[in-house]
Order: sequence, then C-alpha cells, then structure tokens
Amino acid sequence: MPLTGWVNISSRVLKLRQCLIRPSSPERRLYIARTGTRRIINEQALFEMLRAHGFEFIPDRPRTLSQQIELFGSASHIVSPHGAGLSNILWANENIKILELASSAYSPDYFVNLSSFLV
Repeated sequence: MPLTGWVNISSRVLKLRQCLIRPSSPERRLYIARTGTRRIINEQALFEMLRAHGFEFIPDRPRTLSQQIELFGSASHIVSPHGAGLSNILWANENIKILELASSAYSPDYFVNLSSFLV
C-alpha cells in the first residue's frame, strides 16, 4: 500500500530480502547518528537519555552491504534522524520499532512507505 505519489515496491526486493537476511532474534537498540545538515543539535543529551534505555551509539560512516544488513537485522529498536541511512530498514526484522527524528518543516514519508513493505 504505497503512499500517494509512490509506486509499488517490486516483488524482487522481497526475494532479495529472503536471500540475504538470516533468521535471528534481534535484540539491539540502536541510535543511528548522522553527520551533515540533518544532524541533531543536542545529540549528546539525546543519546545519554537513550543509553539509559540500553541504546548503542552507531556512528555515521560508510559500511559494506553485508555490514548494513547485519547491523539493521540485529536491531529490535532504531532511533535516527531522517536521512538516506534509514533506507537500511529494508534489512530489519518485521517487528522492529523505528523512531525517525524529523523537522516539522521537512518530514517526507519515504520511510513510512518503505517500512510498510516489512509487514
């Protein structure tokens, strides 16, 4: 059920997910950091709050495809500022909890649409 203006995601993507994702019991709580223009100004304070709830700080750096699949596949919870890195939710477990941090002035529905594919 894509949102207005979106096209259906190809069934080939589901087949790719099935081939690349290993069955697991994801337990990690991750805060995926960002650098650049969409970073969180009070990120240290935010992360200290999240750390109290068992979150790990994941720095923004290049990763191989297999590292991205492993990282997102191991997560039960993800908190992250809006950004392209969240496209890796494609590799997440269908029961994952995701909190996308976005400005009220700029909050497109890209990842809402992508996450609907996980169901």
